[in-house]
Amino acid sequence: MKRIYDKANGGFGFAPKFPMPVWLSFLLYYGWRTRTEEPLNMCKKSLIKMREGAIYDQLHGGFHRYCVDASWTVPHFEKMLYDQALLTAVYSDSYAITGLEVFKETIQKTISYTNSQLGSEYGGYYSSQGADSNGVEGGYYLWNYEDIQRVIPHDVLEDFIANMTRKIEGNTYVIVNGSLETGKELYGKYLNALAKFRDETGTAPAIDKKVLVDWNGLMVLALSRAYRATREAGYLDLAVKTADYLLRANDASVYHSIVDGEPSVRGFLDDYAYLSWAFLELYGLTFNDNYFEKAKEMCEEAIRRFWSGEAFYYVPEDVDLPVRTIKLNEEVTPNGNSVMLLNMIELSAVTGNNRYREIIKKLSVNIENALIENPVSNVFGALATDLGRTGLREVIIVNEGKPSWAINELANYMPDLRVYFKSEKMKKYLSEYEQEGNQLTIYLCSNGSCSMPMHSLEELKNRIGSKG
Repeated sequence: MKRIYDKANGGFGFAPKFPMPVWLSFLLYYGWRTRTEEPLNMCKKSLIKMREGAIYDQLHGGFHRYCVDASWTVPHFEKMLYDQALLTAVYSDSYAITGLEVFKETIQKTISYTNSQLGSEYGGYYSSQGADSNGVEGGYYLWNYEDIQRVIPHDVLEDFIANMTRKIEGNTYVIVNGSLETGKELYGKYLNALAKFRDETGTAPAIDKKVLVDWNGLMVLALSRAYRATREAGYLDLAVKTADYLLRANDASVYHSIVDGEPSVRGFLDDYAYLSWAFLELYGLTFNDNYFEKAKEMCEEAIRRFWSGEAFYYVPEDVDLPVRTIKLNEEVTPNGNSVMLLNMIELSAVTGNNRYREIIKKLSVNIENALIENPVSNVFGALATDLGRTGLREVIIVNEGKPSWAINELANYMPDLRVYFKSEKMKKYLSEYEQEGNQLTIYLCSNGSCSMPMHSLEELKNRIGSKG
């Protein structure tokens, strides 16, 4: 990754250039794991450069799919739900680490765009917004000098053109943010004026109105991460609302797409993997047992329908294909086998299920073999296998009432930490953890070994620090 990192513009490679949010998330993880600054700085620079560039819609928020140049200036203007989700997640994790306000603002504007433009009337989120307006690719996002001149006052026009636009050819400009702080302080109101002008005179690209379950799972994950990082309650409300819609829509089984409110295609591996991942993440914020149980149920169904004995097939057993393939390489989104590995690691730690442990062993070997052949072929797989090798840290809280305060106090970026509450439904997994008297009782466990009981949150925070 370091060899193909673009030191000048951030990101990886040159052109065409994709945001690669999974790679950026891995940089955060690797920096945390090794206690080194360089991976974090690589990620931070990439996120800032993208936020400054035209790959980010400076007027209405949201990220375009990729750029045809190295400096994030000339986008392919389609906007994909998976990009909004995965980039929101990595900006959230980065904000949790750095506290940079520009990251928090980017989270807010990206979620705002996703809600306003991709939110489905039935529930969940539509899959994408196209690139074309009136037959012109990017027409909605491109500007000529005369239209900019109509909106921006004459006394600041040339400064605005120099700092907040880039000419891509002839009389065609894109809006950028040449200096985020300068732009925010001096040009913010003019960006709002340009957005109003575009709304009034332009034709927004069409929306692809399919609700894809796997990408919606990623959006639930992103909203959960946004809440974890910012403590904005509205993000958690959206995560819960979307998750509950997906629970209803996938009650009998897991589907891949929902059209006009009706499930239409049976689910693939990614649908099971991402949705389970999202529900486990949301459980850790809400302690709603239903999310944990549904994640476990979906993983059990995935084992029945996709497990080969060595890895997970991409399509289920009842699809009429001459050959069922196993995918271990990553594309833009995380590899389904790697996400299932992470899910199995968490479920195994809580339930002690030996079947999960056997799956973890076999799946880890196959992912690691793929990584030996090509180290960047499955970056999320590298993260998941590392967590499997070192083990998660589990916080078990035994208390009279649901400890909703816990997540507000454990705000650091700690990708190995999971928090559980011994509720009535979770007792079957956590029966050995007893409350001492009537006081708050907390256990910290890892790899089958637990601490002595603790009785205050301060004691727990001192014990976990920022890393195990």
